[in-house]
Amino acid sequence: MEKRFQGAGKGEGRTSTSAEILGSNGKVEPRLREYFDRLMNMRQSLLDRRGQLGTLSPVEEANHNVNLADRASDEYDNGAMFGQFSTDQDAIFEIDEALRRIANGTYGTCEVTGKPIPEDRLKAIPWTRFSKEIEEQIEREDQAHRPRHVL
Repeated sequence: MEKRFQGAGKGEGRTSTSAEILGSNGKVEPRLREYFDRLMNMRQSLLDRRGQLGTLSPVEEANHNVNLADRASDEYDNGAMFGQFSTDQDAIFEIDEALRRIANGTYGTCEVTGKPIPEDRLKAIPWTRFSKEIEEQIEREDQAHRPRHVL
């Protein structure tokens, strides 16, 4: 039985099958089935939440004229909603990339070193692209390049 999953991006209302996610092969190696299923479930949960966020429409302008405090609160809520939407979109992208790696046979391999990513790391972060050491190195380098504000 083929599962159907809501799509992201241009075909927002359309659903994608697991075969479409996997490409022409359409099969998942048995050793990767657990990761594939988890990633697909996570993806669907995020898409469902995105759909719910999308149905929450901003308060109409006429209501904003009533009270400045209400307007400020509404603006804050809308900002938080759009922030969550953006975070979810980033997570969906990483999950889709992990699903592509499952399809092309590179899942579980560090993109920098080419070495296998330990199974405990994949279980904790199934969309990871890097070993723990490389991820920490990237984070250190990223922080080293951030501007520091001195008072």
